[in-house]
Amino acid sequence: MPAHIQAAHTEYEDGLTDEMVADPRYSYRVAYIEQAVNSRGKADQVVEFLRPGTEKGDHVRLALKEVEKPKLKPGQIVSLMREEGYPRFNLHHHTQLWQTADAKAPGKAFGTTLADGAWYWYPAWVDQVRAHVQANGDRYGPGPAG
Repeated sequence: MPAHIQAAHTEYEDGLTDEMVADPRYSYRVAYIEQAVNSRGKADQVVEFLRPGTEKGDHVRLALKEVEKPKLKPGQIVSLMREEGYPRFNLHHHTQLWQTADAKAPGKAFGTTLADGAWYWYPAWVDQVRAHVQANGDRYGPGPAG
């Protein structure tokens, strides 16, 4: 790619917020699951991962970097919503919300259980919570409790 186009692209992407990048209208995520087959001809599709520092990997112009998703505990989400102007949003409301949405269902990918046995939420769930509190600002925002 020409340097001036790459620079313009980089400048554009650097100006995007995390919410804009997470928006499915901008990008999408693909999960690759390793399944062994006896030959390439039997595979539905062949994807070869080339690691930097290997003979093949050193000749590739595109490198993939493994990134760990940020994880938040419920209290952190509540604190974040309060900082964003919804002081009456609390842990009870958060629990009601995820239970009603069945947000811990495996197919929803809103969070994960770690080795410590605790559930941690991904940013996609924070976006859902934010949309809920914004839609119900009169319930969670400043002013007398309703």
